[in-house]
Amino acid sequence: MLRIILTGVALVVIFIAASACVQKEPPEDPAAAEGGDADGSYTEAEEGRFSFFFDRQRSMAEPVSCLEVESRDGVTSFGAVLAYTEEAQVALEDDSLVRQLRELVDRYDLTSWGGFHKSNSNVLDGESFRFGLVMDGRAYSASGSNAFPEHYREASEAILELLMPYAALLDDEGDAEDGEDTEDGPQ
Repeated sequence: MLRIILTGVALVVIFIAASACVQKEPPEDPAAAEGGDADGSYTEAEEGRFSFFFDRQRSMAEPVSCLEVESRDGVTSFGAVLAYTEEAQVALEDDSLVRQLRELVDRYDLTSWGGFHKSNSNVLDGESFRFGLVMDGRAYSASGSNAFPEHYREASEAILELLMPYAALLDDEGDAEDGEDTEDGPQ
């Protein structure tokens, strides 16, 4: 009986965290103009802005992760929604995280994900993702439910490996939860 109650509590907590991720949308560029690629893989976006959003949901055993990095006018911030926590954000002192994300974008050709929006309804329980990128004057978005673009597995693991230590900062640093600046990057 106790195990059933604990399982129910865990499901409610996971549902609440997942709801927060569902409400959080990939970055949209308010300055996005008409135009873009003919196949819909990107739209035009504000020059000089870098925004990276990744949300992956898997089994109940893995924390829900909505991770976002925003850099504009020389100010870079990192935000996250993780299971058992509320959304939090921290300002970073330099743009080294942006440089590392740009390297991941190049290494895994993440711009090629633009326009990927597919679902495999034959799988009842599995994995879903949402991805958004604003870079070099272009905005890209992708999503999938049990359907994934090329290099997804390797890229998603590399993204989480890079960003999850920053998410730990939000949980470890009391300052970050209050919205104050902390030291740049994970130690």
